[in-house]
Amino acid sequence: AEVQQITVTILNDDIIEAQEAYTVTLNSTTNPLVPINDATANGIINDDDANPGDGIQFTQTEVIVTEGIDDYAIFNVTLTGNIGENVTVDYTTAVGTAISPNDFTETSGTITFEPTVKSFNIQVPIIDDILVENQEQFTVVLSNIVSNIGIEFVNGQPTNTATGTINDNDSDTDFPEDETVSCDAVPTIPTIVLNAKDCAYTVDVVENLTGQDDSCPSEYTITRTWTVTDCVGNVRNHTQTITVEDTTAPTFVETLPQNLTVTCDAVPDAEALTITDNCDANATVTYNETATNDRNCSTGYVITRTWTAQDCAGNENIHTQTITIEPTGPITASNYDQEITITCGEDIPEVPAIEFMGGCGDFTVAFTEEEQFSTGTDDYMIVRTWNVTDSCDNMETFEQIIFVMQPQEELITIDICIEDSEIDLINYLPESFDTSGTFEVISGNATLNGSYFDPINFEVGEYIISYSSIDTSCKFYAEYTINVNADCVPCGLKDIIVSKAVTVNGDGINDFFEITGVENCDFEFRVLLFNRWGKKVFESENYENDWGGFAPNGSFGKSGVLPAGTYYYIINITNRELKPINGYIYLGTE
Repeated sequence: AEVQQITVTILNDDIIEAQEAYTVTLNSTTNPLVPINDATANGIINDDDANPGDGIQFTQTEVIVTEGIDDYAIFNVTLTGNIGENVTVDYTTAVGTAISPNDFTETSGTITFEPTVKSFNIQVPIIDDILVENQEQFTVVLSNIVSNIGIEFVNGQPTNTATGTINDNDSDTDFPEDETVSCDAVPTIPTIVLNAKDCAYTVDVVENLTGQDDSCPSEYTITRTWTVTDCVGNVRNHTQTITVEDTTAPTFVETLPQNLTVTCDAVPDAEALTITDNCDANATVTYNETATNDRNCSTGYVITRTWTAQDCAGNENIHTQTITIEPTGPITASNYDQEITITCGEDIPEVPAIEFMGGCGDFTVAFTEEEQFSTGTDDYMIVRTWNVTDSCDNMETFEQIIFVMQPQEELITIDICIEDSEIDLINYLPESFDTSGTFEVISGNATLNGSYFDPINFEVGEYIISYSSIDTSCKFYAEYTINVNADCVPCGLKDIIVSKAVTVNGDGINDFFEITGVENCDFEFRVLLFNRWGKKVFESENYENDWGGFAPNGSFGKSGVLPAGTYYYIINITNRELKPINGYIYLGTE
């Protein structure tokens, strides 16, 4: 019996679908003597569009909100993959350290994903209460996926869970803290305003006094207690204790001027001060004296004297006297350049001749000069120091700093043709550079002959070469960018040589289809080969002279080589505006 095949073309879409069926029916024959048996056949199409990672998941498994700022914790749920019908999944919240309704409102429902809607936001209302709390958490659970097309959670689990974290916006600073005040500075009861913007609350305050006296000054305690109740029944209590003290300070008997200005030989002696107070027997006076500038008369200084009186209740009274001693005059110097900046290699400036004045005269000068280097830089400083001492043993220091800056890295660009003569890279350095350094190839496949660069040895392209001379205190750096081009090389269609034959016999002669004659022209070739019936047997976007007659996908026999014969080629030069090259090539296998 003769067998015929009916081919039904199947469309490969990218939509995830359930298994689908169709039928093929035979209607009639041209020969009425030939009956039709089994006139109907069934076709089944299995889907192949579900990819690893497709499915339902939370975009973020933790959402952090702050009560009073965020009205909702928003959880985004997505479905990846193209679906051909609706898919549903249930969601519900669950309490943790955060509870409902005090911290959030329980929420549940069903998400329906459609072919054009694959993202959904679950909004969980956040309650702004009045309590000072630690960070609290609740969860949102996805479950019960309903799908005819095999959609599951991305992680393969039966449920998915995300965590909602609530940061508190309340603090004890909403209420006044304990404090100690004098009896004439008792604060009024403040109005308390909390952060609960969406949750109404009531505030009750009770004040009690302990040990209050009818007279002032007196010592007593005020206790204030606030009770706050919010809309969901939370109760917050706060107690403030105000200690009212007798802060009447003792009084000094003697009176001294607060500020004096005297010469170095007229500094008065410190006096002993006494006080009057209601507890004189237990009152004390302490004295302290400090001086600036090591009491140096030539430059002047300041004496600060402090008498501190303290009574039996701990109340203090402080008297301060400042005595300014006029200077005899500082040591000064004639004008000179205190800072100089030079480039390494330039002449170091001469040491300046400085004249010193002021102070007590009769100067002794100690001069030093040193070089100072820092880690992480080749720049350095020359520091010149004059330590000058006068006859009163007053000393002043004068400096001159010479900043020696290393020359900046020299950036050198050279354009050279591949057939040009070699060049000496030293000739491109600035005249001020030391020429005894070393060269190093940073980028590009190149080898230097000392400082000489010969382009004929290299390919067309860019080469980065660094130069450094670091054997002295002056450091010299340069970076060469050498662009080797083919501007001087003939690069036209007439220069291209194409193989006429390929013999696949391994003798090293005509083993490959080759395009030659323009190796230095930086051409890029797209090659197409066709057999005598016009069927394409080879294609290469950036041909590398590597086709040796092999068949596409080994389709011709076991050898993987195309049959001998004449083939047609088309060569496109993709990086030049040149006409395509075409012609015939003979493929032999012996």
